Amino acid sequence: MRPRNEYILHPGADVFLRGDDAVQFGLDSARAGIVATTDPGRLAMALAALRRPTLRPRALRRLMQAGLSRFVAEELIDELLTYGILQERSSPSVVLIGTSPLATACARQLGEAGFRVHRPYPGEPEDEVVADICPGAPLVIVDRPAIDFARCITWLTHRPTVIPVLAYDARGIVGPARIADEGPCPVCLQLHWVDQDEHFHQVATQIDQAPGTLRQDPVAIAATAAGLTGLLLQITGQIYTTTAHAPPRAGEVRLIDPYAPARGHAFVLARHDNCPVCFAAEEQSRAA
Repeated sequence: MRPRNEYILHPGADVFLRGDDAVQFGLDSARAGIVATTDPGRLAMALAALRRPTLRPRALRRLMQAGLSRFVAEELIDELLTYGILQERSSPSVVLIGTSPLATACARQLGEAGFRVHRPYPGEPEDEVVADICPGAPLVIVDRPAIDFARCITWLTHRPTVIPVLAYDARGIVGPARIADEGPCPVCLQLHWVDQDEHFHQVATQIDQAPGTLRQDPVAIAATAAGLTGLLLQITGQIYTTTAHAPPRAGEVRLIDPYAPARGHAFVLARHDNCPVCFAAEEQSRAA
């Protein structure tokens, strides 16, 4: 027996009529899903009704009332689920650490995308939140480019997926993504940066000490928050796409430049050979 799951049409999945005998999901026909039918108007209305959470039996009834056989309706629902056009209603959790304007924007954007965002209350110890709230949920660390090594070791003990985010110089950086205990940690990024600039830690520490007063470009903030949200939607399997996309890679970094998009790109950052945090994490894993 199938579970009584609730389904909902992905917010980015617009339903259009295509000619006299098909329904199309999305504007670009080269990427959009297309469903052939003898009554596209009724089918489009039945599918549009799925913008509200709907149990599978009711979704089937609506599709059958639009002229589909039960077998075809079942196949269509399963295919739409496979492509992410239709989703099981879920609200994945994420723990977010940070108090800067970017942190506020990230929390808002993630919430609008359906995530349950957990942040420390004023005065609540961050270490307790990371250790106790929603175990296993991804951890997002915002505008902490000089994070303390010992604290990072502790946080990685509780969080297999960790993503640092930073908005700086009217640009943004999302990652490196440590996914399921694979890939570099936030300290690796810090050490790679120090390799290029011996004074980086001194400068970055000033951001860590007063993140709430950090002046950040609002356009870069919006673009960086969107970049983080897109990455987390991919990691948690929530993203909508009608073409095959490779999942995010451990160590993936996304550089974002809203004023010069051509300079933005993604790459994979390797662990730093001298990272004490990754070394400690490996030792703990061996001892477990």
